[in-house]
Amino acid sequence: MCACGIGVVIKACVALRTDELRKEKGSGEYWCAKAAEGSTIELQQAPLSTERVRQALLLLPLFPKFVYVLRVLEGYSLSHVTSILNVDKEACQAALAYSFGALAEALMPVQLAKQE
Repeated sequence: MCACGIGVVIKACVALRTDELRKEKGSGEYWCAKAAEGSTIELQQAPLSTERVRQALLLLPLFPKFVYVLRVLEGYSLSHVTSILNVDKEACQAALAYSFGALAEALMPVQLAKQE
């Protein structure tokens, strides 16, 4: 899909989920606190596969999931992500940090998690 088409689809998805995204507390303070608390996403079984990564990504709360997909998978700049989602930079940075931690935790092999 061309970049223009992807942008249209993403903006349509954001528009459809605006109320839900707002419920996800699109603020930097909220996601910094959530990152400090740690993820509540349940650990998955090894081995790592594309499907396992996809499932872990689907477990993320909506706001950090949108930020992660736009920034990491689609490669949008942080300023473009903030513009698309209509939130401040701090909220995006905090949600992105939360998503990295949550995904790492969700993808950690169960054996490593039990040793800690």
